[in-house]
Amino acid sequence: MPHSDCLPYHPYSALRRSSRFLTITPELRELQSKSFLTRRHMFADPLERQTSCNDLLFYDRDREKIVSFPYPMHNGQLIFPSGLKKYCESRRMMWECWCGMYTSTPVFIQFCTKSKMIWAHCRTCGLDVCFHEKYHSSTIHTSYQGYPKECRQMPMPSISPPIRRDMDMPEYEPEDYRLRTPSPLPRLLVSSSPPSASSLLRRFQSASQRTSANSSSGARSSSSAAGPSRFQGAFEENSEDVSEDVNEICRRCEGAYSIRTFDTHVCIPKGRHARS
Repeated sequence: MPHSDCLPYHPYSALRRSSRFLTITPELRELQSKSFLTRRHMFADPLERQTSCNDLLFYDRDREKIVSFPYPMHNGQLIFPSGLKKYCESRRMMWECWCGMYTSTPVFIQFCTKSKMIWAHCRTCGLDVCFHEKYHSSTIHTSYQGYPKECRQMPMPSISPPIRRDMDMPEYEPEDYRLRTPSPLPRLLVSSSPPSASSLLRRFQSASQRTSANSSSGARSSSSAAGPSRFQGAFEENSEDVSEDVNEICRRCEGAYSIRTFDTHVCIPKGRHARS
């Protein structure tokens, strides 16, 4: 039995896959079957532009026409022609041949070496470009971000989207970025856990120590400064001195006693004073 009879026939399985052609479509087969003069007449315009264009000239599927492409660069440096293929494959993108004008699927270029120089050549459309020449003559350059590694190879766009780190940032306005003190965070009214007895005791002791320290410092300042003092400790001391001179009258015996001795005095009614 012939080997061809063992192969299953299917319209999709009959389409050959390769790194250059996603699928050999009927449009491309029909284009390749045309005569040389017919194909030269179909691609007369790009062939004429190719001789005078200083930049790369490929087919842009998004814009559906042949346009000038910027030469790839990385970190501000142009990619050397020997590294262009790896540069494009790592970013899952490739330039598209002029044959894409008449096909529904992308037709990518193929790299070849002639006289130690890297070229892109196609026998169908007549594309013939030397990357070493474009490396020196190109007038537009750009950095391509590329696609994820899991993505299939995509046509390279002529207008590369801006890379995140190369995007133009807005102008700095000092008035919009004035430093200001941050507002304090709100405190919880109720703590998550109640304080222990030892912590409460330490708080009470520290508060009493601060009060005694303030009173002693106020006394020293009041003795050295002339006139009335504004310190709280000095005010309390002066208030104690004043309270000693104030007498309180007892309603029972109608006697006048100082505030400190009022609670310990012995009342003698008026009748006893009169009899005595």
